[in-house]
Amino acid sequence: METLVKKRSPLRKPISHPVPHWRYYGMRLSIVTIFLMVLSLLSGTAYAETGIATFYTEKSCQAEGNSGKLTASGEVFNEKAMTCALPHLGFGKEYMVYNPDTDKTVVVRHNDFGPGRGPRRKGVVIDLTPAAFKSLGGELKNGKINVSYMEIK
Repeated sequence: METLVKKRSPLRKPISHPVPHWRYYGMRLSIVTIFLMVLSLLSGTAYAETGIATFYTEKSCQAEGNSGKLTASGEVFNEKAMTCALPHLGFGKEYMVYNPDTDKTVVVRHNDFGPGRGPRRKGVVIDLTPAAFKSLGGELKNGKINVSYMEIK
């Protein structure tokens, strides 16, 4: 009886990562993520995540079918405020967002839901207002930056 051996496709090459990382229960962890996790454990907070940040405006909210005027918490949306949208409850909590590419940090307040399922599958972990996005060194024409964030209050 012949046994079939699965051959590896010559087009698939192992991905090399420029930043050293470790695996923990299948998750890829970088040095920054490990640092934020240790910091969150020492400070008593329980949430740290690394991924991509995008920004959202009143027009983008209207395009998704929302009014664009009010956030999920009931506040009036203000593009100049230092606020963020996260996919879980906890409105009013403050988060420290860190951009490792520019080495800048900003504190934002959670007041809205987002990003949606589609962007989350692509690695987007947090939506920021344009003011918070710019203060992290992001350019609005690019639309995405790498970040790590953790709850501070």
